[in-house]
Amino acid sequence: MKRLLWPLPAVSLTARLIAIASIGSFVSSLFLPAFFTGSREWPGFELFLMGWLGTTMLQFGWYANPLLFASWWLGWHDKYAAALLAGGLATLLALSARLMTTVMDYSSGGAQITAFAEGFTLWVVSCAIAAVGFGIIAAWSFLRGSPKNAN
Repeated sequence: MKRLLWPLPAVSLTARLIAIASIGSFVSSLFLPAFFTGSREWPGFELFLMGWLGTTMLQFGWYANPLLFASWWLGWHDKYAAALLAGGLATLLALSARLMTTVMDYSSGGAQITAFAEGFTLWVVSCAIAAVGFGIIAAWSFLRGSPKNAN
């Protein structure tokens, strides 16, 4: 049966579940604190909206987000090996954000990060779910002799 309203590609159930789990983890991370400074907690949505400014302090972890979005899109369009690559790079960039020691505070300039929180963990987990999940599908497709889906 042809879809009349939305021409979505036919996606395997496994790819759907991986994408839904990763997206769910990412959305959850937006509503939880990502880390704490001495003066306040930093919610995930605020870091998502303003994190690209971190490049001024040589912090590039925020750029895991576009790679994560690319991984979802590639996985949804049966490009599992490319989704693995994008998800793996997203995971590495997200983990690099753990090396941050200070963050630009709006009022005082720079603030010392005292602890990382659940929102940060869920964000990294969301990247890892995409990388590992689409990687397993890519490997499975390759081993089954279906290189079309492994690309």
